[in-house]
Amino acid sequence: MVSFTTLLTLAAGALAAPAPADTQSPPQQVLPAGYPNPWAWHVEDFEAGCVRSGCYYRFNLSVPATEAYPQGGKYSCSGTENGEFGNENTFEDCSIVGDDNAATAAAKLGRRINSEPPKQLYVSFLKPGSAADQTNPYNFTAITTDWTYNAFVAVDEEFDVYPTIWQQYPLPQSKVA
Repeated sequence: MVSFTTLLTLAAGALAAPAPADTQSPPQQVLPAGYPNPWAWHVEDFEAGCVRSGCYYRFNLSVPATEAYPQGGKYSCSGTENGEFGNENTFEDCSIVGDDNAATAAAKLGRRINSEPPKQLYVSFLKPGSAADQTNPYNFTAITTDWTYNAFVAVDEEFDVYPTIWQQYPLPQSKVA
């Protein structure tokens, strides 16, 4: 038979356990041919916080390979608010982890509104183009609010982001010697 004290201890433990992070459901993505739908980029070890000088973020990003870009990439991203309060922040490049030939990734926090900390995280990935292969470069961007300022108070978060904005650029020009 289970004692009342044991039941009370179990109930208190259940209430104290952290709730799982909400996960963003895949949006309706309209992507170029060769990209899966949904195309999820995985964010892990996410930490964000605010100090007197502004807010910051750090996380690891995995962009999976696709038919159109079989390389994919892994990145370490970190940055701070780099605009004046209330102004737009600029993208900061992420460091490539592993394959030095991986494409470029970058991230930034959204802007402050009414002196509230930024609520949006922008993650961008540039797939290079090739004149030799006749492939256009593309820039993909995911915007998410599926995170919290968790520094000093909670464990690092893990979630997926989904690119919903993309832009095709002209073919790179061949260099003539």
